[in-house]
Parts: sequence; structure tokens; C-alpha cells
Amino acid sequence: MVYKPARASKTEPSAAGGRGWPGRCAAVALALILLGCGRQPSAAPSATAPEAARPSARIVSLAPSITETLYALDLGSRVVGVTSYCDYPPEAATKPKVGALLDPNVEAVLALRPDLVILFASHGAALSALAVLEIPCLTVSGDTMEQILTSIQTIATACACPERGAALTTSLRRRIDAVASRPRPVVLPRVLVSVGRSMGSGRLQDVYVAGEDGFFSELIRLAGGRNACPEQTIRFPMVSPEGIQEMNPDVIIELAADLDRLGLTAADVVREWSAVSEVPAVRRGQVHVFTEDYVTVPGPRFVLLLEQMAAAIAAAPPAAGGGTPGGGP
Repeated sequence: MVYKPARASKTEPSAAGGRGWPGRCAAVALALILLGCGRQPSAAPSATAPEAARPSARIVSLAPSITETLYALDLGSRVVGVTSYCDYPPEAATKPKVGALLDPNVEAVLALRPDLVILFASHGAALSALAVLEIPCLTVSGDTMEQILTSIQTIATACACPERGAALTTSLRRRIDAVASRPRPVVLPRVLVSVGRSMGSGRLQDVYVAGEDGFFSELIRLAGGRNACPEQTIRFPMVSPEGIQEMNPDVIIELAADLDRLGLTAADVVREWSAVSEVPAVRRGQVHVFTEDYVTVPGPRFVLLLEQMAAAIAAAPPAAGGGTPGGGP
């Protein structure tokens, strides 16, 4: 089976979906995922978190997941700037914009006079420029669920509200544990997560799926399944219909948070999977389209995606076999 790695577009996709490799829906989804859950570049400079004793009053967030974390910690009043993709909660969409997701405008950030910018190490160029300008920066990671939980506490501590961070992470861990403790079948179903593809053509093409990426593969495991994609080295490989047939998933989960802008419905998306009609997930009606805005944002609402995946996997008929008995992927 031949895989092609996923690449995030460096330009903001057009609303019509024509610019970038797989169109707007897949481009936006993968940009969010790769930025929030991407490997941290070795050349990125390190940034030191501000001392917790000096609360930041003017914060700029350079990613939707960071913005969501700030609001979840009740720090929205301190946020003075966000990216053009930061639209949750709704109040975040009213904040001044500092550019696109992958290439924020450093001059726009500087104009807001922040005393703290929170970003990922994968914002390498912006991080370097901000360091030269001596703007305090805090870098966080979203590679795994544990890193997301750690980033919540890191942000809370840097913003002088560690108790809020502890309360939020404790609540999230309880919900994770509740999902993980559910009874499992003897043979775990094979689950394929589509993180972005070209949609609306009536065909199944340019399908990017979650390999052993450390985030979605972890969600699959905790939700009661095993990753149908065997790829270990490419985090989000592009696969063909033939490759999907070879994986033979029992459950397909399509992350499609941008359907309204594309003028599509979940039923339209499901119909395109008929190209692999012999796959158990398609044959048994186990193609699930998740259209909620949180499904591609590795922030504190990831637990909603986990619970949603667990419900979909639990609804699947027993796997045909070939799995690992006893509950392991």
C-alpha cells in the first residue's frame, strides 16, 4: 500500500475550495490538526513562560485550540487578539484578528501591545520574530491528549489561575476515564478516521486518514476501537479507495466541520463512500459524519469528540475478526 503524507497549505484556502491540495474543507481541517498536533520542529527557538506572579492582561492567541482554552479558563476578557479561524466561543470571533492560522501577521500582533502571546512551537517563523521583538511568548503542545491537558495547566499557571486549570483538567480526566472504563467487545472494531478530503465531486478522492498519530489513534483506542490504518511513520497519509478496501474498516468516522460552507449535507458525504461499498463500515451503514466545529480543534472540547466516537463505535455490529482479543489495538 502506498501512502502520501498530508501537507498543510501555507495560504488560507478559498471559500470555494479551489485553492490548496484537497479543497477548503480538508485544508482547514488538516491545517488545524497539523498545527495543533504537529511535530515540533527542532529548529524552533524555545520560549520561557512568564512568571505566574505577574498576570498577563493583554493576551494574543495564535490558534483556535489556545483561544478555546483561554475562554474555558474564564480568561476571555484578557484576550486582545486571535487568528481569523478563532471563532469559538462566539465572543472570540469579535476580537481583533492577527492573520491566518499558519502565517500570523507579526505586525498586527505587535500593534495590539500584548504582554503575552500563546502559540505552538510549530509557529516557528512567528515565534522567532516575536522573540527578536522581546514580546513574552508561551509555547504549548497538542500532540497527544496528555499534552493538551498539560497545556491547559501551563496556560492557567502562566495566567495566574492554576486552580482553574486544575479544576478543568480534573473534569476532563473524569470524562476520559468514564469512556475508557466502558465494556469492550472481545474483538475490537477496526476504525478509520478521515481527517480531510475533497468533497462534493460525487467521488471518493484525496482521502487523508489518521495513522498512528498519537492523538486520533489514542481517541480510537479509548473509545473502544483499533485504528484500521496500519501506517506508523506518516501521521496523516492520503489513501486510495483500494487502500481503504484493504484496511477493511468496521467503522468510518468522517471529520467534516465545514459542510455548510461547502453547501453539502452529511448524506452527500456518506453517498461518496459508496465507492467502497464492500467495506463492512459502508455495507452495514457505519459511516458517521461528525460536523461539529470542535472535531478538528485539539483543545479542551476534544472530550466531546471522544464521547461521540465512543457512541459510534459502540453502535457498530461485532467485528468480523482479525482483531486483538481482550481490548488492545
